[in-house]
Amino acid sequence: MKKRGSWLRGMGLIAAAGLLFFFNPVPVTADEGWCCKDGVVFAATPEQCKEREGTYFATQLEADRFCKQTPPGGWCCKDGVVFAATPEQCKEREGTYFATQLEADRFCKQTPPGGWCCKDGVVFAATPGQCKERGGTYFATQLEADRFCKQTPPGGWCCKNGMVFAATPEQCKEKGGVYFIIKAKAERYCRQMPASGWCCLDGVVVATTAEECKAKGGAYFATKLEAEQHCRQDGIQ
Repeated sequence: MKKRGSWLRGMGLIAAAGLLFFFNPVPVTADEGWCCKDGVVFAATPEQCKEREGTYFATQLEADRFCKQTPPGGWCCKDGVVFAATPEQCKEREGTYFATQLEADRFCKQTPPGGWCCKDGVVFAATPGQCKERGGTYFATQLEADRFCKQTPPGGWCCKNGMVFAATPEQCKEKGGVYFIIKAKAERYCRQMPASGWCCLDGVVVATTAEECKAKGGAYFATKLEAEQHCRQDGIQ
């Protein structure tokens, strides 16, 4: 009888333990943490979250808070920093928009901090030194660079009377300047070349510098048209 009673008590304990487990199941949690991706929170390890291009958190509470605050849409790169944003928000902050965080991260790592460069009608991220080396025009913001590039005619640069300005070959020729594809070359040429214009000397118009014209006793003008008009008036007198 004693053995039978012990056996019954043992079976009763096993049954009680089974009922306790049935009515109080162990909650299933992530092995490592939680991931937020496109406004959705799910259990994941750091590696799994990274593979799915989400943002990893150690607790579900942190993941929930982040996902609720994160605007749907994508990611923005601005001055080497990546943050969640809609296309509109990214444009307002003058950043570069991407649909995935991975693309934004890659772009930001490759993009040198500093500003933006306009070269031949194209805007690209660059430091002041890089922009100068490529013969472009540097701006602190992308908006300024975009505006300038839209107004700047593609083609190259023109040197005229010591001044360098953006122009096509045709525009430079019409203004009587010397055309260059690279801005640095145009600037170098203009620095070496004395400012020149036109001289009316004994009824004849010749291209020369102000100093040469004065030394020869002629009348100096910045444009050929002015010099020709002066020479004609002298001839009439």
